[in-house]
Amino acid sequence: MASSKVFIREATGLVRELTALDAYILAVSVVSLGGATAFIFIILGMYPGSNFPLVFTIGLIPAGAFILVYSIMTSAFPRSGGDYVWVSRITGPVIGFTSSWLLQFSYLFFINGLQAWYVAWVGVPSTLTAMGIIFNASYLIQWSTAITSSTGLTFLISFVALIVGGLICLLGVRSYSRIMRAMWLYGMLGMAVWIGLLLTSTHAGFVSSFNSVLSGTASYEGILKAAGDEGLLKPVTIESTLVSAIVLSWSVYAGFYYSVYMAGETKNVNKNIPLGLIAGLLTAWAFLVLIFSLSVNVFGYDFMYAMSALSVAGSPAYTLPFGPSIGFLISVLTGNPFLVFIASSSLVLWWFIILPPLYMAGSRVIFGWAWDRLIPARLADVNERLHSPILAITLCVVVNAFWAYMSAYQGYYLTFINLTLVQAAGWAIPGFAAAIFPYIKRDLYKRTVGVLPRPFSSKIAGVPILTIGGLIQGVSMIFYGYSILSPTLTFVELSPAVLSSFGWLVATAFVGAAYILAVRAYRKSQGLDLRYVFEEIPPE
Repeated sequence: MASSKVFIREATGLVRELTALDAYILAVSVVSLGGATAFIFIILGMYPGSNFPLVFTIGLIPAGAFILVYSIMTSAFPRSGGDYVWVSRITGPVIGFTSSWLLQFSYLFFINGLQAWYVAWVGVPSTLTAMGIIFNASYLIQWSTAITSSTGLTFLISFVALIVGGLICLLGVRSYSRIMRAMWLYGMLGMAVWIGLLLTSTHAGFVSSFNSVLSGTASYEGILKAAGDEGLLKPVTIESTLVSAIVLSWSVYAGFYYSVYMAGETKNVNKNIPLGLIAGLLTAWAFLVLIFSLSVNVFGYDFMYAMSALSVAGSPAYTLPFGPSIGFLISVLTGNPFLVFIASSSLVLWWFIILPPLYMAGSRVIFGWAWDRLIPARLADVNERLHSPILAITLCVVVNAFWAYMSAYQGYYLTFINLTLVQAAGWAIPGFAAAIFPYIKRDLYKRTVGVLPRPFSSKIAGVPILTIGGLIQGVSMIFYGYSILSPTLTFVELSPAVLSSFGWLVATAFVGAAYILAVRAYRKSQGLDLRYVFEEIPPE
């Protein structure tokens, strides 16, 4: 059956304008160098005893598997929509859509709402506080306190961030590329300041500055003592490191490969996307290993962990006027207003810079669903002047605003953990689908992967390299789900989330499967058998 009869039109209307540099910037931006560091500071209290350089190094294993699998499959299926396109062509519409729905619901929709909340809860308040202290401007500190003490104001700032992020994407890929490059340059300047301040600071100097800046509010010794008194401090061990390695590393690496969702808008896909992914991942790894090694030397591991543990536990001994923030700790290292501004504002940017790429990725999945007639065709409409799927991006903004609301009003930790297994399944299924591809769809494999350059279609001991990478990806993501939940088994405040997380997985999968079955029946009643749609690769 010809594509014109099964798809909504013969050409997508999207244009190939993105390059390897854009894929690289997306990878670094979604990892969010400053945001990733700040994120680990926030959740560190849930995973005691971890050796940070080793954690991020072990994390290269599943991340490398993602690069291998997604480079091969994106080269074989160079279309917008990413893994939805090829998983649905390998496994059929039910598993393909349900898998995509799990990830879209739990990550591509959720994470932007969470990131916008980070901007409001950590980024802006810590920046205002740092600037208020350095400039002796009490009104800035008052603004910071007003934000952190008002859930409504936190949500409002989150919502504004979401709107701005969406507008960047609505302008089209060319404008998106230029804006992302400018933000990346400023963000990297901020990270250079971070590293420079850490390299030129001492532990004793930090302790003295911290106690002086927060005199009457908190003290270095007081935070350590409170965590010790509550039994929260744990020694660094290899066992703890191995348990937390995948969850901590993947919590920040996750999404670095999302340029694949814009494969239909990328030039020379089988070269530019792999180059961008590899360079982006190695940049993130090198930065995280360096920044955490320096942070341990200057701040002290026990202090870093104590801040997070007290915050996670909701301890009254946590008296800082904002969540655990490396941005603030960095600012304490200098009295130079210019450096403080660059160091603090760049963290706000790193929280924000994730929004546009994930809008682009999420909207392209929605575009792919609409293209295959699974949701209203209007969501695949592309503005002729901007070459942008405006309705799909707008839908992402609306849904992300819901998750920002959930983070602000229902609590970040429980919201995040509730979606843990849903995320893990959404990442594991594409890995297993890629692993079985050479065996269950031999003809399609030969026509797509088989014609790619030798490295992509090679075998090890007779087993396709795609299968090996897919199995590593799938198994790693199952372990990710386990390890992110394992602390809740002994963490009283979060223990109920274990059963709740399973419930969310079952419910989300059920909704996705029920929906696609209903759509399949509806389309059949219209005279269109969706089997024909998923037997063909979408047109460009």
